Amino acid sequence: MKEQNGGLVTEIATKPLLNILFPELYPFSEPLSGMIASKKSILEKLEFEKDYGVDIGIVIDIMNLKLTTEEVNIGKIENMSHLLKTTESMKNMSTQIMRAILKRAKYVK
Repeated sequence: MKEQNGGLVTEIATKPLLNILFPELYPFSEPLSGMIASKKSILEKLEFEKDYGVDIGIVIDIMNLKLTTEEVNIGKIENMSHLLKTTESMKNMSTQIMRAILKRAKYVK
């Protein structure tokens, strides 16, 4: 059995939606990691979500600007906080992330 790279929301909500709408980003194993490096001048051009959609919004916006985007392996970071989340909080997180993706695919405002 293949080990999942990301958390539950990444694997069952984010990556399938990316595979359909932004397949060039599907290979990213951790698109919600929040570990993003960029020049300030680039980040100033982006619209930041005010919720859990911020990470994926940045990644999609940078791709839409036709800028080079790559994922770099920084090693394993132990963060098991997602295991403590309730189903309700994970639904909320998934909704916010999917809204950010769909907004950038021009399906929602």
